[in-house]
Amino acid sequence: MTDVAPDPLLGFVEAVQARANAYLSVRPDQYEQLDHLRHVSNRAHWLFYNELVRATVPGAPVMMSRRDSLLLDACTFSHDLGKWIPRDDLATLLPVAVTPTQARLAFGERAKTLLGLSDYEIDLLWLGLRRRLDPEVDAYSAVYDAAHHLVSAYIITADPALGFSALSRDDQTEVLTTVIGHQFGAYYKRTLFELSLNDPEITPGLLVDISRPDRIVGLRLAASFHDADINDMLYVGSLERRPYREDLLHAGGLIKIFLINLTLLVNNVPNGPRDLYDCVRSCSGTVQSVISEFLTPTARSEGQAMRARATEFLDMLSEVDTATGYTRLIQDTTRPPSERLKALRTLTHSKAREFLRQHRD
Repeated sequence: MTDVAPDPLLGFVEAVQARANAYLSVRPDQYEQLDHLRHVSNRAHWLFYNELVRATVPGAPVMMSRRDSLLLDACTFSHDLGKWIPRDDLATLLPVAVTPTQARLAFGERAKTLLGLSDYEIDLLWLGLRRRLDPEVDAYSAVYDAAHHLVSAYIITADPALGFSALSRDDQTEVLTTVIGHQFGAYYKRTLFELSLNDPEITPGLLVDISRPDRIVGLRLAASFHDADINDMLYVGSLERRPYREDLLHAGGLIKIFLINLTLLVNNVPNGPRDLYDCVRSCSGTVQSVISEFLTPTARSEGQAMRARATEFLDMLSEVDTATGYTRLIQDTTRPPSERLKALRTLTHSKAREFLRQHRD
């Protein structure tokens, strides 16, 4: 029997999946994030296949290759590692240097060599890392969040345990282009522009290079994945029927971003939402922006119907009876933020189930 050589791409997929699961296992939102990965993977494969169909002579057979499927899986498990990696793990991936200037130069050289980033992208990545690793502040950083796609790309190239270096040059390029290109520009540009009014380190160049979708227009895999990721923000979710038990909710990205807004609100994050209606308005703005950022004809063709359903769900959250329940929990200062957020997550999942039961296809 002839031994079959191991497939580096399959090995990379398995390694980044295990790493994503490890990072998520200690997070309170792990189930929302796992559902996000499931939805993005399914949607990316569907979009990519339909874009293949569009590019094929009518009536000709169409089949997605195993390589393309594995590349989509690799990007699925890689694209948000920057959001999830613990601070201590992140710090170990940075170059060791004696002075801050030496650290910046060493990091910039590594980022340019491994990732091919522009100078402004390197500046954004470095600023985000500094804010995240600030020893005096262990809290959410909007700048780091805006750079998470660059951090994700940096992680997979800087951590030898993931096996990225074993991939072919073409596969490396495909994964990096897709992970860096998946960024949802409007949300982050809006957020950082507001912060830049009082933060001189957020320069116009950083704002421009937060997202560069022009680089992936026409690249079938990268554009399909980009659209699959941001498409999830229009998605309330799905219900898995379980006999004799309550339906299991698989929350969509709309639930995730609503809970992110509630987290910012309850934790009183500067420049964050100030009440429930701010949270809903922020989500509504995201829903409207998503449509304008789709790159593939397939995503654009179905986006209007998904936006209508997302808007209907947000309108339900603003109804008086529902809003009163949320406001009561938000303002209950007798309970610590973590307990209030747990109750708000439970309430949100309950409202999502109610909505989805009323809108079963």
